[in-house]
Amino acid sequence: LPLQPVLLLLVGWLLLWLAEGRLASDELLPSTVWMAPVLNAGGFSSEAMAYIEALRAVFRDADNGAEFGFRQFAEVENDDFVTGLPSDIRVRLLELKDAGDRRESWDVAICHSTPDFWLADGAYG
Repeated sequence: LPLQPVLLLLVGWLLLWLAEGRLASDELLPSTVWMAPVLNAGGFSSEAMAYIEALRAVFRDADNGAEFGFRQFAEVENDDFVTGLPSDIRVRLLELKDAGDRRESWDVAICHSTPDFWLADGAYG
């Protein structure tokens, strides 16, 4: 299966599972970091922002100390793009980026990029 539909299924399943209340109140979500070219204009960025916003709400509503953040990955952050975002979105994203950068290790790391970035000789060599 192509990566993107599988990723959509996994994230969709997680959100549905949580929305149906299958997470016990004393059960912790795993700490999760989303790695994507979020702060650089493009299709991956807009997809990542949608996933990040949905997962931010899930982690916030879980209210059990679970951590969530993202790391800029695969493309360099574009200051003009970031400055052009609506201020409420920009503030939320930068807070989540700080959270993603603060923690050294995560229980779950989701890589949202083209497969060539996973290879040692891919993308940037």
